[in-house]
Amino acid sequence: MTEPIPSAEALDVPVLVRPPRLYRRAYTILRSQRRALLLPFLVLQAPLAITAGLAQFFVLFHFYPDVPADSFEPLRTGPDGLRLSLATIQAVWLLFAAVGLAATVFATNAVIAGRVPKLAESLDPAFTRMGGLFALGALFYLMFAFTVVGVVLLPYFIVRFGFAFHALMLENVGIRASLRRSWSLLRRRMFRFVRSLTFPALLATGAFLLGVFVFSIVAIPFVSVDAGRTETLALTSFAIAALGIVAVPCSAYFAIATTILYLDFRSAENA
Repeated sequence: MTEPIPSAEALDVPVLVRPPRLYRRAYTILRSQRRALLLPFLVLQAPLAITAGLAQFFVLFHFYPDVPADSFEPLRTGPDGLRLSLATIQAVWLLFAAVGLAATVFATNAVIAGRVPKLAESLDPAFTRMGGLFALGALFYLMFAFTVVGVVLLPYFIVRFGFAFHALMLENVGIRASLRRSWSLLRRRMFRFVRSLTFPALLATGAFLLGVFVFSIVAIPFVSVDAGRTETLALTSFAIAALGIVAVPCSAYFAIATTILYLDFRSAENA
């Protein structure tokens, strides 16, 4: 049974909030509408994680049988074809993960406004803006991957353009306008933005590390001392799928927290 939607007054929306209140509000919203806020990301992330694990296994097992399976060397020094294949798998996964997070942003905005969107209602605007989401991701990737200046300045630009994603989804603007909007919203508020999102970021990192630890413990009985390459590949693929699914609640919580912060900053600017 769906729990009642918290009112705007109960959620204290919109008002500039301190981090502890932001975290409580994000948790309250997620708890009140778990289905509406977790499903948009879950229905994309779960099949993507499983597919990515299987794809990596297939590529390494069938096409590159001589490449070691128990290290990250294929990503750095492997054959060009292998690196391209793995990069493509990761890029497709990240693109559709971004669509899932965008749908969560849209659903969060609707819930705060007092309406529970259906799954299709949340996914449709995210898929409609997929080109813009891809362009934003490609912009940061190219800046980071191909320029020394980009490596140095990337943290600054990630923060300063941290709301471009939300502006693209919630204000129905183009790429340039979303970047300008984020730049404007975060003027003289960058420290507040970073401070407010430190806990959600640490939570996501901690959940990932915990997932790795738990998987390692669970996998011990199934791994022999002299495990072969096929067994190692299979376990790695399973780990990719499992950790991808475990990431769903933390990623959704992060999307909810950033959406609340975006709405607060936008309200403060318009006040």
